[in-house]
Amino acid sequence: MWATLPLLCAGAWLLGVPVCGAAELCVNSLEKFHFKSWMSKHRKTYSTEEYHHRLQTFASNWRKINAHNNGNHTFKMALNQFSDMSFAEIKHKYLWSEPQNCSATKSNYLRGTGPYPPSVDWRKKGNFVSPVKNQVCLAISILSLQNGHTPRQYTRKNNSKGCLRQLLDFLHHWGPGVCDRHRNRKDAVLASVVFMREEPGPMHPSPRPQETDDAPEGTILAPASVEKGGTVHSRPGDAMRTLGCGQAEQQLVDCAQDFNNHGCQGGLPSQAFEYILYNKGIMGEDTYPYQGKDGYCKFQPGKAIGFVKDVANITIYDEEAMVEAVALYNPVSFAFEVTQDFMMYRTGIYSSTSCHKTPDKVNHAVLAVGYGEKNGIPYWIVKNSWGPQWGMNGYFLIERGKNMCGLAACASYPIPLV
Repeated sequence: MWATLPLLCAGAWLLGVPVCGAAELCVNSLEKFHFKSWMSKHRKTYSTEEYHHRLQTFASNWRKINAHNNGNHTFKMALNQFSDMSFAEIKHKYLWSEPQNCSATKSNYLRGTGPYPPSVDWRKKGNFVSPVKNQVCLAISILSLQNGHTPRQYTRKNNSKGCLRQLLDFLHHWGPGVCDRHRNRKDAVLASVVFMREEPGPMHPSPRPQETDDAPEGTILAPASVEKGGTVHSRPGDAMRTLGCGQAEQQLVDCAQDFNNHGCQGGLPSQAFEYILYNKGIMGEDTYPYQGKDGYCKFQPGKAIGFVKDVANITIYDEEAMVEAVALYNPVSFAFEVTQDFMMYRTGIYSSTSCHKTPDKVNHAVLAVGYGEKNGIPYWIVKNSWGPQWGMNGYFLIERGKNMCGLAACASYPIPLV
């Protein structure tokens, strides 16, 4: 049988299919044409040997995409910047390789009882969500939340301002790429940065999470649970405007290992938040420049520019608490498990039966910026860090209410300074 396979492939070549080896995929002329078009679009060049390997991988991915799109699914797949890579390569380069210990993050958020708005989208609320960048690292995810997603979370020393929005973008995507992307600095540009500042305008009374004597020390109560503290005047998200400030990614790489983070191999946003909290600040990129590799910790307290008062760690698997946080306060950072079909996501509501739902399997961190429902399927609106050409202009929808791929296992957001 194997002896005749090359002959079959050779015969197929007469019909437009090139010759292939016994252990290789028979790539047809249409697939070869699409690969060359894809190479041109993504400005790819290969050696002769690598070209053959990449063509095989591309054709395999192309067929998986077509097979998926011809099936009955809630989302569509498409070619993108990852289409010449195997999933094993993608995992090694873009996803966490170290197991994440969510149990090391103590849950301290007690939610209320609602009701909550049927849909929320922080992108429509003003300058709260920074533009999508091609920043494949968890450090970007945290600085993304800080980049416009948390009210009064950080304060700049001697200035009552803080680089909140960028810190969250930073931590949401801190993975292996945090060091790889230094090789191409134009891809290492952080998302637009904002300082937190008070803005003139009407203030609307709304309950704010706070600590209470009736709950265990460190417990953050949701608005509906607050009885003694009453309400305070605040605006969800507060006012954030772009002023230009960059936190030191390299500090997280070098210094946060004691908080269950793994340098260039990334870590959970919640634990990075806690590192900044207990470390009493994070320096700026100008005073702690990015090196793109693991190094010795060189933190200088006097040069810290970003600060965290507390961290709200949402109870494991309490997805309704995530809804409350996004509805009433700000976007929420979460981790989940990426599997092969997610890499080629294009549009629709992502759902999977092959991914796990436990905290030890999560391998990527992102930012939930809203939620909604379509055709009876509730979903999260999520900001990714693989550039605006991926997915829906850099975003994706994922099914809500089922702890899809473990998204409710490791969710958190910073608590604002008041």
